Amino acid sequence: MTRGKPLSKDLRHTIINLRRNCVSLDEIVTKSACKRRTLQRILSQHRKRIQGTLLLTTDLRGRKRKISIEDMKLIHGLLANTPDMYLDELKQQLEERRGTQVSITTIWRTLRQTGYKLKKITRVAIEQDEFKRAQFKLTYSHLYQAAQLVFMTV
Repeated sequence: MTRGKPLSKDLRHTIINLRRNCVSLDEIVTKSACKRRTLQRILSQHRKRIQGTLLLTTDLRGRKRKISIEDMKLIHGLLANTPDMYLDELKQQLEERRGTQVSITTIWRTLRQTGYKLKKITRVAIEQDEFKRAQFKLTYSHLYQAAQLVFMTV
């Protein structure tokens, strides 16, 4: 598949580590004296090799991530201690402990990229949110009278 001399494992690891540390592809081309396409192929092969495993690294492409590696470590630590934690609770902990403000969707995408298969916000979690509960009460107080409501416990 390669036309020239294959790159050493050391050089491949160096390229991957440089890219992981947010060094631009152009800078790596200059430092390594390799062609841009060769670097792209090495990084692509690396991504394919590690796909599906739990990683605490950022993706090597696209725009800068809103969640840093330290934020990801915090999320994974919280889930290790409390696996049934809701996404909105993770969001709140990120804001309180690290000052990082991100959406629930961003947290879910991050979990999915690092190997989590299912972490959905459930109706119970939505009902725990005081603001949403107040909105619900306000909406239904205008639509129904007290005599029209029936409550059941399971």
